Amino acid sequence: MDLDKIKLDAAGVKKAYKVVKAANAGNKKPNPKRRCVNCGRAMKQQFIGLKYCKCGTSWSKESGYFERSPDMVFALERRVTKKGKNSIRTKQVPVIRYRNSESNFNMDDIEYE
Repeated sequence: MDLDKIKLDAAGVKKAYKVVKAANAGNKKPNPKRRCVNCGRAMKQQFIGLKYCKCGTSWSKESGYFERSPDMVFALERRVTKKGKNSIRTKQVPVIRYRNSESNFNMDDIEYE
């Protein structure tokens, strides 16, 4: 339907609105929720840049999708982003660490990537 041929009365304006809406239907924003590749559920955010699903799949900005294992430890690490004259800016970045043994958990047992 051509917009030039539509009359400018109330019914014509409704028709024009429908034509424009139909033309822009393909330009919708994508769903902002990241979906799990295994089960299709919406993933929940654990940290900025790290999301997880109930089925055991996680997604990180750096490495993409991966399966969680029981020896993984997710933590936030502070990294310096900008050093100024009088101040230092830090960012908290998600890090994945691994335990050495399954028995009692100690901070000394963690291997850093």
